[in-house]
Amino acid sequence: MTTKEPVSIVVHKTTHVLDTLLDHLDESGNLDAQYFAPVLIGPNEEFFAPMKITSVFPEVRFFVVIAHLDEESNIVIEPVAEQPSPDHFALIIRHHPQDLDALRPYFEEEFQCYDDLLVQKVRDLIYIGNGPTPNGCCTIFLTSSTFTLEAAIQQGILSDLQSKFEITKSLIDSIQQAHQSGHIGFDLRPSSILCTQGLINRSIALIGFVGDGNTISKHPDHTKLRWDSDWTAPELAARNRQRRRGAAQSTQEQGSDVNGPTVASDIFSLGMILLHLFEKSNQTKELLKTAVENIPQNRCDIQQMRKQFDEFQSQIRKEEKEKRIENEKQEQERIEKEKQEQERIEKEKQEQERIEKEKQEQVVF
Repeated sequence: MTTKEPVSIVVHKTTHVLDTLLDHLDESGNLDAQYFAPVLIGPNEEFFAPMKITSVFPEVRFFVVIAHLDEESNIVIEPVAEQPSPDHFALIIRHHPQDLDALRPYFEEEFQCYDDLLVQKVRDLIYIGNGPTPNGCCTIFLTSSTFTLEAAIQQGILSDLQSKFEITKSLIDSIQQAHQSGHIGFDLRPSSILCTQGLINRSIALIGFVGDGNTISKHPDHTKLRWDSDWTAPELAARNRQRRRGAAQSTQEQGSDVNGPTVASDIFSLGMILLHLFEKSNQTKELLKTAVENIPQNRCDIQQMRKQFDEFQSQIRKEEKEKRIENEKQEQERIEKEKQEQERIEKEKQEQERIEKEKQEQVVF
């Protein structure tokens, strides 16, 4: 069977589902292997749909599984090719080639980050836990979206200004909350961000937490990170190039504290995403010039970016209002001009008819 990335799905993420899933974890956050057995099996194309979510860690793969709970609250996964059941929910399964024990220290740091991201945890993405698989281990998320920001942009779903403003605000909210909670280092690019259409507005969920140097050092692949140079701060992208040239590890990397992402590198990537979202307009280039500075120390912080964005949004809305008023004025003038022209034509017509009538009367006499 040929599978493809699923389109955006309306997902029912109820409190009952969440509570049931969380009830089947141990104190360490490990999944109950028996209860979660349907999703801990190796991915197969009948029930596991590949997702085009990217990761800086090699050999990490993402799948989405649609499921529901039966009468006894057991997980029942549903075939990818079939219409989801009325009470379905979606799980994102992230597979790793390492065994669970090797990644447990890193997963503990990662869980704390996602648990502290309340702004997205409330409605978009919840970190459930970790468990062993036949070929390594996996992490399970309960999600409200199976759609990446990249797909939303490519399909023109975010073409209007209001949608762009909503996505920007959601991005800034998430990064600000993460930084204020002490969580630094995200793989920020459209293919590692989820996009949700809520009942009121659009929002995003970050699913690309990487961590700072200390956190990354707990990951077995901390020397193999693959940063995307199109979105990554130059100081991180440069280390990619050094590795490709076969350069020896720095003294920092050989120790337990890896020289990893910073607040400044997160700001740079966020700035690049917003430039892409607003199609690199002159206004956004001016707005984000301090966010995408090559020198990390010269970049703004998230509070400054929020202030600049609020001012930018106010200015755009002011210009849109002025433009709308001007268009309405021009339309009214056009209507008035057409009315006057119609009146002139009607008068000319009446005058011509009067003249013709007088001529006919003169002929009769």
